[in-house]
Amino acid sequence: MVISRNAGEWAELYTLLKSLSDGKLFSADGDLNLIAGRYYPIIQIDMQQKNTKEPISYIVDTETKSISVELRGEKPEQISMNRFKEEAESFFKIISSRGKAAFEVPEISSFLEKLKTPETKQSSDKKADIHMVIHDVMTGIESNVGFSIKSKHSKPSTLINASGQTLFQYEVKHASKPVNKEEIKELLAVNPDPKEGPKARIRKLEENGYHLAFKKVKSEKFRENLQIIDSQLDHILGSCLHYIMLSSKSMLTDVLPLLAAKNPCQYNASSDARLLSFYEYKMKRLITDAALGMTPSKPWDGEYDASGGYLVVKDTGDIACYHLYNWNTLQDYLYKHLRFETPPSTGKNSKASFNYALYYEVENIPYVDICLQIRFK
Repeated sequence: MVISRNAGEWAELYTLLKSLSDGKLFSADGDLNLIAGRYYPIIQIDMQQKNTKEPISYIVDTETKSISVELRGEKPEQISMNRFKEEAESFFKIISSRGKAAFEVPEISSFLEKLKTPETKQSSDKKADIHMVIHDVMTGIESNVGFSIKSKHSKPSTLINASGQTLFQYEVKHASKPVNKEEIKELLAVNPDPKEGPKARIRKLEENGYHLAFKKVKSEKFRENLQIIDSQLDHILGSCLHYIMLSSKSMLTDVLPLLAAKNPCQYNASSDARLLSFYEYKMKRLITDAALGMTPSKPWDGEYDASGGYLVVKDTGDIACYHLYNWNTLQDYLYKHLRFETPPSTGKNSKASFNYALYYEVENIPYVDICLQIRFK
């Protein structure tokens, strides 16, 4: 049976082929440049067989330059690393040229059979897409770790998806007069013109003297997860979301300096640069924790699922490794490559659960929600 997947999902299989062809993971700097001479040798990669869920091990033998494919109850099969290289290069050309929607790649089917048909698609609750045993040349330790995989050759993926769990609640107030509920309803009314989206509705409020006062993250689970990371993080994100609704800026590197200038948390710092570092540190903690383990919909205890770090498939086909050993570099990469996104605000069916920038009342008080979504650029 030929499998249909989108380019991002196919990148997980490509990572398996490319990593085994190289026999190592190459470290990179915060701008995705591979660092010469800095790498982690791969001892083996562990997957599951599709349908049966039986464990498959791909063991690297650097002396014979081959991979031993081992499945319980079957004789191990030896495949040269050069064969993996040929298959990886051919496969990458295909998945880089067939668009963003789901598609089939029948050309890889026979080789997948030799690999015992590994299952690469992971549960959305898990951050780790692939598990490897790697060798740390500095400490001599071999460790079994999980990596999250992101791809630059396909549609940019999300770090935090819009959902009913990522709604932030704001009270609608007026600086100089009592609130006029009918006027607020009119200002927040949905315009059929697609150009008049959620940002336009929020801007109308502000232009007419109203302002938004952040109240809370509506999801208790997400609110508690944010509190584990930092007690002020909900207010920081609430301020960020309010700001991006009124601005054309969305990159974290652009939004955080403007947030620090307003200093909504009223931190005391010796300089503007020092104050900015306060907000950057807290944001980097959020995006790193979200990258490695935390999701808005599930109570999080601080444990990382992607215990190895991040693997990024570049548009050249190279794979950049951000290992947790290089914590600062991982944070730097995420901070430089993420942006706030304004998702659709008037969806139907399942997407209706996170509609926002719409009027509603709680105990006769007018409120409006803004939805958080963070995506790679």
